Amino acid sequence: MKKTSLPPGYTPATPTTAPVMGIQQPLTPTYPTFTPSPVQQTSEPVQSRSPVVKQPPAAPPVVQKPPIPQEDMVIVLSLDGLLERCKAASTNTSAKRKVEDIASKLTTLSDLLRESKLSQDVLQGLHYIAQAIQMLNYQAGLVKLTELASSANFSEISSFMPAVKALLQLGLYLKV
Repeated sequence: MKKTSLPPGYTPATPTTAPVMGIQQPLTPTYPTFTPSPVQQTSEPVQSRSPVVKQPPAAPPVVQKPPIPQEDMVIVLSLDGLLERCKAASTNTSAKRKVEDIASKLTTLSDLLRESKLSQDVLQGLHYIAQAIQMLNYQAGLVKLTELASSANFSEISSFMPAVKALLQLGLYLKV
């Protein structure tokens, strides 16, 4: 290797030790000072502290839901009955998972029935589907479901109709 010579009078640059962008840092570190507060004497003897025991978190308060109207209970009972029959007949994990998913989505329907938020047309359609389930005529229930989806306010039924359809199809497939 060839060594290059520096020009005469050249002095290397000194490293920058000043803070960047004009930020000034104190030369000596400062630490917060601690002054103890005066302790008040009490006439009671000092008790030894017991070890801290972690309490389990408190359960959230249970919200009481209003009951489902008596005339609409047949809908819930029919769907729950079919759900239980499908659950009992499910042999593979995929079908069991599907039943659990349907069960969680049907709670939306129960809540809407409790709050009386469904129109009369939708309620009549659900009563027809409940009768079809009781007669084990799932195909008729699917036909009525299709009619409801095309004629009713879709935003009113969109939260629970896919679960009802999946339940009817599963009942048809499992022949329960």
